Amino acid sequence: MRIGCLLGSWGAAARLRSPGRSGAGPHRALGLLLAGCAGIAVAGARDAGAGAPAKVTMAWVAVTGSQAVAWTAAEGGYFRRNGLDVDLVYISGSPTAAAALVSGSLQFVQMAGPAVVAADAHGAHEVMVMGFVNRPVFVLMTAPEIQTPEQLRGKIVAVSKVGSSDDFMLRELLAHWGLRPNADVQITAVGSVVAQLAALEKRLVHGAVVDPPNDVLAADLGARALARVSDLGVAYQAAGLVTTREYIQAHPEVVLRIVRAMTEAIHRIKTDKPFALRVMAKYLRNENPRIVEASYTSFAPIFQRVPTPTRAGLEEIVKQLRSAGELKEEVDVGAMLDTSFVDVLQQSGFIDSVYGR
Repeated sequence: MRIGCLLGSWGAAARLRSPGRSGAGPHRALGLLLAGCAGIAVAGARDAGAGAPAKVTMAWVAVTGSQAVAWTAAEGGYFRRNGLDVDLVYISGSPTAAAALVSGSLQFVQMAGPAVVAADAHGAHEVMVMGFVNRPVFVLMTAPEIQTPEQLRGKIVAVSKVGSSDDFMLRELLAHWGLRPNADVQITAVGSVVAQLAALEKRLVHGAVVDPPNDVLAADLGARALARVSDLGVAYQAAGLVTTREYIQAHPEVVLRIVRAMTEAIHRIKTDKPFALRVMAKYLRNENPRIVEASYTSFAPIFQRVPTPTRAGLEEIVKQLRSAGELKEEVDVGAMLDTSFVDVLQQSGFIDSVYGR
């Protein structure tokens, strides 16, 4: 295949790391080896259909617009055209999906940084290779009588699962307000976004942390937006694509194809709104135009054209988990991300070619 130059470069870069050494991984060395590979990623897109497609399983973890990249890659045929047979499955919550990734039952998960940090702190080798949403978009929706953060004291707020992104964002908000999780404000994990909304509707909880379009659904149930996490101005690595270090080392060409297909899917979302709305409606299982429009307008503009995961976003997660006493193990943030595949697509001109310039 014509991606051989790239794969040889990736392998050479990987070998530059001494065994057992932690760090940012081979992507630093890879940059030194790209000179002879210009155009390879573009050529690879034309050649990817040769031979049997690579079979992989990929999970998405929440019924929210942040997960639309994988949906679009599947529905738009971008996995198939890149020589991939992707079994796209739903697993509720990043912690559960992270565990499945470690077990080997999945090869890729579309999820956010907190689960990666938690998994790697316990000995996993999970690596974020793409960053779709590099800022927090969660909203704390509360019962209408709760007008100020102080009125949360003694109340119950629902998250999907402990260790999930909504749980992390709630803890960020509480710390900002000087409120202690499970002391001043009780956090309860209810299993899914659907269960969060149901608990709000039945007044079993006083609030829930959700992202679009679920904030609109919560408002329809009578809840109000108490706070938007984006207003805190914190760095945060939200939805991205995660695999394992072992899989990267064994199958770099498959990782490249996946990253290429999902980069094309981001372009489709940004440039073909009617198609993107249809895809979102299908996976959100909601035909309400107002809900689907809210999902699109919340995420399409912030999906990254060059979808590189951010070190700063992961470092903020580590800092907050450590300050909250939830992370005691030493972790190497550099080992949790590998930008080399996106770097190759950008430096080869592939991303510019997708966007027509």
